[in-house]
Amino acid sequence: MTRPRRTPWGAGIPLFTSEWCATFCGATLLCIAVAGCATQYQPNGITGGFDETQLGPKVYRVTFKGNGYTSPERAADLALLRCADLTLQSGYSYFAIVDAQTWNKVSSFTTPTQSYTTGLATAYGYGNTATAYGQSTTTTYCGQTFTFNKPSATNTIVMVKNQNEIAGMTYAARFLADSLGKKYQVNRGVSELPTIGAAPPAAPGSMPRDIH
Repeated sequence: MTRPRRTPWGAGIPLFTSEWCATFCGATLLCIAVAGCATQYQPNGITGGFDETQLGPKVYRVTFKGNGYTSPERAADLALLRCADLTLQSGYSYFAIVDAQTWNKVSSFTTPTQSYTTGLATAYGYGNTATAYGQSTTTTYCGQTFTFNKPSATNTIVMVKNQNEIAGMTYAARFLADSLGKKYQVNRGVSELPTIGAAPPAAPGSMPRDIH
């Protein structure tokens, strides 16, 4: 009798059997579930996020990329939130969107498929004649496919200090940052946003310096 081989999940579990596959698929689904959170408001990384490219003195292209658990609405809103934050950080109060694009990237993942065959044979003999009868069964496990849609949104914006500086619709950056920050529970207030080019805060107990 063939003895079960040791596996990474413990001793005594035969390789490529229902127990092995259940363990493997369970671990795979657990990893997917752990990663199964919508992309947070964060700099772009392995799970997505925002980034920006400066195209001119007051012009930026801002992109937010979501993972497979992010809705298109969330991706579009968090792209707007980054536009508002970036406008305030740059010392402006309003921004206008001069170009906007959205798209979806479709990806899929399939768990490995494993099959094993069991057989039973019976032989009958009489004199110099022998007859054998047998049957076999093949069982296949796993092979599940998961499909994900990853939405992205890109806005090209122009920043201004006053609404009348540019024609068309403008967004109030402070209002939008507060509104979307509250909607998506982004844990920071607009007053906490740093300003690009601002001097760093003085260390405790140090004297302020004049900036010329």
